[in-house]
Amino acid sequence: MLMRPLRVIIWAVSRSRSTALERCVMEHPAVHVLHERLSEPFLMQHWPEKYRNVLDTHRKTGNRDLVPTYGQALDALALAPLPEGKSVLLSKEIAWFCDFAQISDDWLQQFKHVFLVREPEAVMRSLYRVGTQGEDTWFDAEESGFEELLALYRRVHRVCPAQSLLALESDQDLMHDSASGLSTLCDFLGVP
Repeated sequence: MLMRPLRVIIWAVSRSRSTALERCVMEHPAVHVLHERLSEPFLMQHWPEKYRNVLDTHRKTGNRDLVPTYGQALDALALAPLPEGKSVLLSKEIAWFCDFAQISDDWLQQFKHVFLVREPEAVMRSLYRVGTQGEDTWFDAEESGFEELLALYRRVHRVCPAQSLLALESDQDLMHDSASGLSTLCDFLGVP
C-alpha cells in the first residue's frame, strides 16, 4: 500500500546519469530529494574495506555524521516526515547497494519505483574513467549494479502494482528528449 506523502525511489546503476536526474527533480518545490541513503550502511555492513575509503573521505571533509544501520536507513526512507510544504519524498539509490535479505516485499510496496537504465557499454566506460582517475579512486566492475537492478526490477514487478513502476532510459529520456522524459516523471510523481 502506498503511503501519503508519496514516497518514490529511483533505482539506478552507477554512472547512469541518475545524479543529474536527481538534481533536476530537486528544483521542484513539492519534492524532497534524498541521495543514496542505503550506500554507506550497505558498505559498512558488507564491505568494510571499501567503507574505509568512505571514512577517509569523511575525515578529509570533516563530516562527522553518524551512519545508520541498513535497517534504520530503510525505516527512515519509509517513515521519516517530510519538510513543511513537500508532498513527495524521492530518494535516488544505486542498485548495487541493495541488501535483498533486509528489503521486504512489504517495504517495497510502500513506494513508487523508477528504474533508470543506460546502455551497459557507456556505463562501464564511464565507471572505468572515473574509477581510475585521482588519488583516492578504485575501479570494480561488479559495482555497476546491473544484476542487482534486474533482480530488483523483477521483484518490484512481481510484488507491486504496475502503476507504481516506471522505467526511464538515460540516453533517450534524459539526453535526447529531456522535456518529455521529465514530464513523464512528473506525471508519475503526480506533480505539475
